[in-house]
Amino acid sequence: MHNKALCFFLFCIFLPITAYSTPFFNTFIPESAYNNEQAEQSSSSAKHTVWSIRTLPEMNGRDTSLCISDFSILRRQEVRKSIAFYLSDGREEAVRGFYQADFYKTEIDSVLISFPSVPKEIAALPILESGYSPFAVSRMKAVGAWQIIAPTALSLGLTVNSWIDERRDVRKSTVAALQHLSFLYNCYGQWDFALAAYNGGTPCISKAIRKHQTLDYWTLVEKSAFRPETNNYVPQFSALAIIYFNRELFGIEKYRIKAQEYEEIGLAYPVRIDDLARISGTTTEIVQKLNPEIAGIITPPGKGRYLVRLPPGSADRIMGREDRLYHVKFSSIARHKVKKGESVQKIAKIYGIDPSAIIYINGMERPYYLKAGKEIFIPKL
Repeated sequence: MHNKALCFFLFCIFLPITAYSTPFFNTFIPESAYNNEQAEQSSSSAKHTVWSIRTLPEMNGRDTSLCISDFSILRRQEVRKSIAFYLSDGREEAVRGFYQADFYKTEIDSVLISFPSVPKEIAALPILESGYSPFAVSRMKAVGAWQIIAPTALSLGLTVNSWIDERRDVRKSTVAALQHLSFLYNCYGQWDFALAAYNGGTPCISKAIRKHQTLDYWTLVEKSAFRPETNNYVPQFSALAIIYFNRELFGIEKYRIKAQEYEEIGLAYPVRIDDLARISGTTTEIVQKLNPEIAGIITPPGKGRYLVRLPPGSADRIMGREDRLYHVKFSSIARHKVKKGESVQKIAKIYGIDPSAIIYINGMERPYYLKAGKEIFIPKL
């Protein structure tokens, strides 16, 4: 039986299950766990062994991260149901998230090292939040892999403006998210509640604790003390974490990809993303994927030598072609609201610059047509 089918049966029909032997389940099934009848069945067919959830370690009120690492979290029916979903109807969505997580693994791991008190399992949280997509935007306007709303981003020191949205910067947003999660953990002393508060907010979690007079997270889940999304949040996270960190046991190993590789290059002036891609010998899509924080068609102005991430070897290809890269040399940008009757030529004359600079910076496909009231950018040397 294929590993995928084995796991599907395990979590859908959990007491007991007959399946082919795998190292994962052998870890928890001692010989003494079987009765005589089961032993006879085993001896008659060497291919089959009988498994039971009862043989998993006890949770004993331990934190979710510890229960994920030793699989005791599988004692929770909510987690088993979520695993069954992510191995069946939700498989494509989960695998897509794993693919994205692998791409950004180097960035995430380098940040986690700086947060030794944060469980490594937290690295799987963006799979649930966004499918690990830096470009994800929720209906509540939360942005990035960690799905951070603007007020929280600003309070955590992230920059959000017309040129750059650091909620999409994988490294910086991870630092901010782990700072926020650490704060939530300090509030409740349990990662279960910290994760639930990350989704539902501290007022919701604190209200549920007060109402039901308990600090047992799973008791509150059983009582549906949180709104449905928050009630399902930790079970879904736990399921994804178990699958993600044990993919070879679920037939998903083949989807692993190499973590992203890049080199950082300092830009003397802001440049168009498409020009940067062309001159460095890559594509606009790859530049955007490596630099998801860039919100516009040009790299952020007013940042000095802005560092961009490009595929290895890009610096050598750019060397000697700087004049083509820095088509317009400017350090800051002004905004101009188009008035009725104004043309690019008239606006350029007001600011004392070449009309082609305005056309270039704004990516104008029809520069001869300017709509009154439209705001355009004016490069300033």
